[in-house]
Amino acid sequence: MHVCLLLLQELWPSLVEKAFARLHGGYAALACGCVADALVDLTGGIVETISTAAGLESEGSVWLAIMQALTAGNLAVCMAERADADSPAGADADACGMHASARCAGFDAVPGVAGLLADSPYSILAAKVLPSGQKLLRLHNPWAPEGVWEGAWGPDAPEWGSEEGQAALAADPAMEEGMQDTATFWCSFW
Repeated sequence: MHVCLLLLQELWPSLVEKAFARLHGGYAALACGCVADALVDLTGGIVETISTAAGLESEGSVWLAIMQALTAGNLAVCMAERADADSPAGADADACGMHASARCAGFDAVPGVAGLLADSPYSILAAKVLPSGQKLLRLHNPWAPEGVWEGAWGPDAPEWGSEEGQAALAADPAMEEGMQDTATFWCSFW
């Protein structure tokens, strides 16, 4: 849990963070914790975890789960896998999606895929299907400017200058919100 007070200019988030840290034994426990546990503790909701490391039957079922969650107004979070060539994807990941070697090893950024930080949660704010069928996710990155997507449809990707990109922005000006700050960005799905 990390609260940025520069933009909020409010005191209550830091008080919630302090109470949460005290409940769990200190701030170090928050850096080493499980996103699913934090969501349950803070919202009282039920967490569903979908792992793509186990070879999900199709990307369609993951997309459907994301769309259903967003449509229902649920919180949706995703995490990038490690880019380590030595370790098979998800081989040493625990139930919280974190790799045993990363848990409590400090809060150093671990490289993930295409600029994302591995073992770091990203909030899924929106999902969109372009007329061509290309699926995009709008993610929020609390560690910006580190950990921003560098792949297709990322902040500085050439796809936005293409005919399809320009048409998408013209049809839905709200898509441009995903490119206004370094903490929020669009990325290609799958």
